[in-house]
Amino acid sequence: MVEIRRREYNALFRALSTAPYHILDGNNRALAAALNRKTLRALHIDADQDLKEIERLVTAGELFSFPHRAQSVEDLEGFFLQHFLNLNNTPPNRALTISQDWVARKLTSVATRAYDLCTQKLLPGYMIKRYSQTKNVRAPVTEHSVPS
Repeated sequence: MVEIRRREYNALFRALSTAPYHILDGNNRALAAALNRKTLRALHIDADQDLKEIERLVTAGELFSFPHRAQSVEDLEGFFLQHFLNLNNTPPNRALTISQDWVARKLTSVATRAYDLCTQKLLPGYMIKRYSQTKNVRAPVTEHSVPS
């Protein structure tokens, strides 16, 4: 079990080192933006204070939602790892569920995912056609800091 976990962690951290940003929520919206070559809007969280400001914005109704229960960036990173490695951290078991078929391919860029879905014909024809018609358009990613 320890050896399998070591391989999973190594694969995960190799994959994480290749991309500067990771989507914690909104995967469907991100993929829709990529398929339509539209700008992806995202919040960039750098510090614990950003999470407090997001909580204030949600409470005030200025931000639709933020479904993560983290109180710190470290907590948020931990939940991210827990999700991708299928760690069950709930007492009393504290079990480490092992999946021998876990592959770091779960961590692909949104652009790569859109391309793969279209080339493998895993989407309806009209979506593939729209994506193909706009192939020379490169969708920008706009980064928004949490407003203060």
